[in-house]
Amino acid sequence: MKKLITTATFLSIAALAAVPAAVQATPELTVTIGSNTPQTFTSGGSFSIQNANSNGVTVSVEGASGVSNSLTTNNNINANGINILNTTGSTQTLTVDIQDNGFTANGPLNNELYSAQESFGGEIGAGSASFVFTTTATPDTANGTSAQVVYSSGSYTTTTAESNANPYASSTPAGTFAIPAQTSGNTLVLSPGNLFTIDSKMVVTLSANASVDLLNDNTISSVVPSGTSTPEPASAALAMTGLLPMFFLRRRKA
Repeated sequence: MKKLITTATFLSIAALAAVPAAVQATPELTVTIGSNTPQTFTSGGSFSIQNANSNGVTVSVEGASGVSNSLTTNNNINANGINILNTTGSTQTLTVDIQDNGFTANGPLNNELYSAQESFGGEIGAGSASFVFTTTATPDTANGTSAQVVYSSGSYTTTTAESNANPYASSTPAGTFAIPAQTSGNTLVLSPGNLFTIDSKMVVTLSANASVDLLNDNTISSVVPSGTSTPEPASAALAMTGLLPMFFLRRRKA
């Protein structure tokens, strides 16, 4: 019997050794406009797509993703120029999705809590538009939890004048709007060197013949370390094993 158990154990170890290690996908940045085929760029680099058309909506978008190892700089996707024009005579909805899977945790702590953060702003050149802006940060580990923040705006028009950041609204160009930083809960858990993905998605609904410009670094999705950490799973399991003998002792006494 001992020989059989030893053989079975050997075979199981050999089988595990034969399983190929998971291969990390090549980090890349992907930009998808409407129903168009995604276009790929180098992770951590710049991107530019000019005059893409989807269902009668013309889009130009450019920006970069900042993969940072510095504690003073956040990992982010920054679209510093998005120009959208509805060339149809009816209301249209368009999605601009920018994703980069090449980010690395830059906080100093093991099992550190991170949050997702987003902000955007721009100007309505004609007509009206509303936005749903979603930033999702997802770790590469299968059992990791993500962080997500969603902001749904009201309708902005050519008469909109942003006044929260600028008390002199009369000096602010008509149609201008700005959404301050929106932050998710600290639900993303990462240790130094862990890989994760940021997905920055904007869904914009435009009235007939409307135009929107989002400029000057106003569309940013980032992941922010909190400086606090959760107990390591291994430590929690070790603590539980210390309770097991007491559990059996109590049962034996009973």
